[in-house]
Amino acid sequence: MGERPNIVIQVIAAEVGADDGVNGSFVIADFADAPGIAYLETALTGWIVERRDQVDRIRAFYDGLRAEALPQAASAQLLRESAKQWT
Repeated sequence: MGERPNIVIQVIAAEVGADDGVNGSFVIADFADAPGIAYLETALTGWIVERRDQVDRIRAFYDGLRAEALPQAASAQLLRESAKQWT
């Protein structure tokens, strides 16, 4: 999947500890003609976030995670090495 042009995979190394506060998946959707929204999902529920200040906070959190993540090539290499341990 990571070889597809529309997919970016970046891994955050466990020793970084940047996973604090990540309790589930989330998606940020930006639109050309409307304000962005976010969808948050936890083990119990999911919800749509539409308030601009809250979407901006989620976006800042996402940017912080990406800053801690390995670059794409290094992430792909780490995944390939990890896969060897499982096969």
